[in-house]
Amino acid sequence: MRYLVMECAPSYAVVLDEAGAWHKVPNLGYEVGQTLEHALVDEAAAVRADLVRAEDELAAEDGTDGDAGSADPAAGASGADARADGAGDAGPDAAAGKTAALELVEGGVQPTA
Repeated sequence: MRYLVMECAPSYAVVLDEAGAWHKVPNLGYEVGQTLEHALVDEAAAVRADLVRAEDELAAEDGTDGDAGSADPAAGASGADARADGAGDAGPDAAAGKTAALELVEGGVQPTA
C-alpha cells in the first residue's frame, strides 16, 4: 500500500493511505508531500479506529448517540449522577433491549449477523 505524508512533527507524521484512512506513524525523516511505499502503521490502532466507527454506525442505526454513559441534559443529572443512583446498571442500550456484537475480519471489523 502507498501512503502520502500529509503532516510532519518531530516524532511522528500523519499519512493518508490509498483507501482514504489516516494513520499516525513514526517520523523517519519524512517531508510533507512525500509518497511512501511502506509505513510503520500501528495495526492495533487501525483496528481500534474501525471498532469505534462500527459502534458509531450501529448507534446511528439504533437512533442512539453511541455514548451509553451520557445522561439526558434536560433531566439535570450528569452521567456519573445517573449511575450513582443505580440508573444505567442494566447494561448497554438496555432501554432498546439490543446489544451488538462485532467480529474481527481481515481489514477491520464488521457487525455479526
